[in-house]
Amino acid sequence: MLVHKLLTDLAPPYVTAKHWAILDGRTGEILFGKAENERKEIASMTKIMTCFIVIQICRKLKLNPEKTRL
Repeated sequence: MLVHKLLTDLAPPYVTAKHWAILDGRTGEILFGKAENERKEIASMTKIMTCFIVIQICRKLKLNPEKTRL
């Protein structure tokens, strides 16, 4: 709780992105953000990295991604 109070007392960080947010991982509360409540499509790099990670997990667990519902 003390860390949360210390963070929220600080000025928000300077970020050049149009949309961003920093969340408390335990509560999901948004601590800082810019246009954080506007709906925005997922960035292409995020989709590519998510796909890459899923493929790596399937390989490691020897799962067939075409026959496995993830």
